[in-house]
Amino acid sequence: MRILKNIVIPAVCFALVTSFTALAQDQIDPRKDYHSYANIDDVAMSHVYLNLKTDFETSRLSGYAELTLTHINPEATTIVLDTKALDISSVETLVGETYAPAEFKMGEADPDLGSALNITITPDTTKVRVHYATTDASDGLNWATPEQTHDKTQPFMYSLSQTIYGRTWFPHQDTPKIKVTYSADIETPKDLMALMSANNDPAAERDGSYHFDMPQPIVPYLIAIAVGDFAFKAISDRSGVYAEAGLIEAAAHEFADSEKMIQAAESIYGDYAWGRYDLLIMPPSFPFGGMEHARLSFITPTVITGDRGLVGLISHELAHSWSGNFVTNGTWRDLWLNEGFTTYVENRIIEAVYGPEQAAMEMTDNYVDIMAELEHLEPAEEILAIDLRDQHPDAVFSEIPYAKAQLFLSFLESRVGREGFDKFVKQYFADFAWQTITTDVFETYLMERLAKDFPDAYTQEEIKTWIHEPGYPEFGLKPIAAAYDIVDAAIADMAAGKVKAVDIDMSGWIIHQKIRFVDSLPKNLSPNIIGEVDAAMGLSTSGNIKLVYQWMLYATKVGYTPALDARLETLLTEQGRIAYTKGLYKELLKFDPERAAAIYAIAKSTYHPITVWEVDRVFKNAK
Repeated sequence: MRILKNIVIPAVCFALVTSFTALAQDQIDPRKDYHSYANIDDVAMSHVYLNLKTDFETSRLSGYAELTLTHINPEATTIVLDTKALDISSVETLVGETYAPAEFKMGEADPDLGSALNITITPDTTKVRVHYATTDASDGLNWATPEQTHDKTQPFMYSLSQTIYGRTWFPHQDTPKIKVTYSADIETPKDLMALMSANNDPAAERDGSYHFDMPQPIVPYLIAIAVGDFAFKAISDRSGVYAEAGLIEAAAHEFADSEKMIQAAESIYGDYAWGRYDLLIMPPSFPFGGMEHARLSFITPTVITGDRGLVGLISHELAHSWSGNFVTNGTWRDLWLNEGFTTYVENRIIEAVYGPEQAAMEMTDNYVDIMAELEHLEPAEEILAIDLRDQHPDAVFSEIPYAKAQLFLSFLESRVGREGFDKFVKQYFADFAWQTITTDVFETYLMERLAKDFPDAYTQEEIKTWIHEPGYPEFGLKPIAAAYDIVDAAIADMAAGKVKAVDIDMSGWIIHQKIRFVDSLPKNLSPNIIGEVDAAMGLSTSGNIKLVYQWMLYATKVGYTPALDARLETLLTEQGRIAYTKGLYKELLKFDPERAAAIYAIAKSTYHPITVWEVDRVFKNAK
């Protein structure tokens, strides 16, 4: 790789190859980020410095963002930044050692992309400084009130920048095509603590003033901030968990295997490159399972079950330390390179720490999920290298870049053998370390590198089918976990009246088998049998929210109101994770639209804006 003032530019020969054939066919330029105004081919930021004050009274961040520039086109007179819903008061540029006011102009606002901030510069401009404040429309920030947190004593503010929400809390070139280092000085109320995706100090004095440095280059969407009342507990010398005081012990217990997971990944793919790996437990309104911010993964509290049954999420966010943070998708069209590799690596970590049986169950679950989702997606949505032009980049998220891409990589492993594929993946991470990569570059790399050692293992046509064709290939893997045989047999016996739910021996089942059982229940069971299942498994009172979600989903589909009366409203109002809200509202709208609307009216104000956006779409599509 070549580095120009901390801008990491792919320099291996494969990065110079572009699929002009594909460009001619569908007019997608694989090198172009269709979701950013930034003119990075002329001038690119190489370092970000944030100097910000948090104000919980007004729910605002205010201060300035300072961007260090690299001039690629010496004749460029403008740097273009991405912004959305920011109150920009002034702009300065640095030439030599002097800051001076700069001319700037805001572009027309787009409802998705926001507005381009055009700043006049000279060839000698080394930095630009933008003074601004966030607004109520800054969707990249969430200001949780004390009532919306676990302990209900202090507020909790956090950012979520993926995909293009970073531009709503600081002005910058909001594209994954570049990587930057960053630093920050954050002022907070003195009884709260600031954390960032940087070098957090577990022993930092709580004094209202916090400094951060991120020396490794990351894509801008990985810049993250959180402010709240955090306690810390170490898991190992390089890993620990931050959480509200009332949750810290449970969180530390739940994620005690984090160090084992790090070591498992290192044994296959090389050293962990980021120093520390810490977890921050988010408020219940957090919309995702986790977010892989470098050094500090944001984690939903919904995976804290007491039995470590859902810690696969941690292995996923950790795996991003290699695939996603170390080697990153070049545009949002290429997200499958992040999430597919990550889901593959996640499964390898699970296998190493918890055994091949659990790994097989999770891969089988992913296959079942992708086949179910393919029944509802349009063909254009089923392609790994999806066309996102004229769409919000969030449209990329489905099981396609996760499960389908994981199974593509597992297919390659099955053709060349695990030893050969491990060697390839490790070399891939090394060759593209600290860089971003697009689908066309990966295709060339794959054909030239893996095919060199295994020339007859697969064909180029098979690769094209996986990446560019809809559906699931006929020649793809169809994983089946043997551990599910006992579950499927129990379902069949119960449905046939051979055994009652209470008599099924589930003592040795792990959570994956219990979820499989609930997910496989026939829709024509009598209310008496459904009630027996609920009583035997304690479903309506379970502390495992994923199991409860599957149970509520089933109860909604079959109209089993006793279960819905017992847990439905609390499930939808006490947390805001998209995975446990969107699908349930969709089914509830079919069964009882008035109840769906009534619950949403109560819960909506507690949800993150991204969750609201997703659920609003469900209600709109149901009309």
